[in-house]
Amino acid sequence: MARLSHPREAKRLAVVGVGFARFPQAGHQPYLAWVSDSLDPPHAWRARPRTAFAAHISHLPADRSFAIASYGQRLPAEGLAELRRAVQRVLDHGSGPIAVARLTTELIQAVAATNQAVGDNVMCMILTRDGVTPGNPSIRTLPIPLVPGASHADRFRVFNDYAGEPICTYIPGNPEAVLFYGPMSVCKDVAMWAGAFGPTQALASLPSGNPFPPYSLSFLR
Repeated sequence: MARLSHPREAKRLAVVGVGFARFPQAGHQPYLAWVSDSLDPPHAWRARPRTAFAAHISHLPADRSFAIASYGQRLPAEGLAELRRAVQRVLDHGSGPIAVARLTTELIQAVAATNQAVGDNVMCMILTRDGVTPGNPSIRTLPIPLVPGASHADRFRVFNDYAGEPICTYIPGNPEAVLFYGPMSVCKDVAMWAGAFGPTQALASLPSGNPFPPYSLSFLR
């Protein structure tokens, strides 16, 4: 960061992670953690970045059923408020995480339509409390449409045998896109690089090679 030839105000970085962990007093809880030079706890974006990085971790309070956090670009206040209301309605009706994922994706892509700093291709990961199983780091994907132009409803369909295990889905900003991508998964020194699916001619045009260094991951017990 120090060597980048940009004004200090332009050099901002936030690395954000969410998941489940066991806390001394609260037990097994969903948490959010970040390392950043530009954030103040819990989610405030600073007017000027720090000269050093800071870290923050917090779990979901017992009196709250969900939390929404946005980083990088500020969401319009009315959009964020509507998302909170919509998520609350979903939870009140007993719908699962797929419905929440669809609402969030639609808001991101709506913001991307008017803000060029926001990408419109969304990789959506869904991890439930019951799906956290140390020693079994499997990830399933939602159905991948075989024809361009599939609706959001088609991209968020759930298999009948879905039992809460970790799942992912890729939603391109252009509904006519013919390439679909998978996430990069790392567990205990074993990595699966992001898979790509689509017509063979389109896949042949993709750059080859591994742009990522090796990582390792240890489960919290």
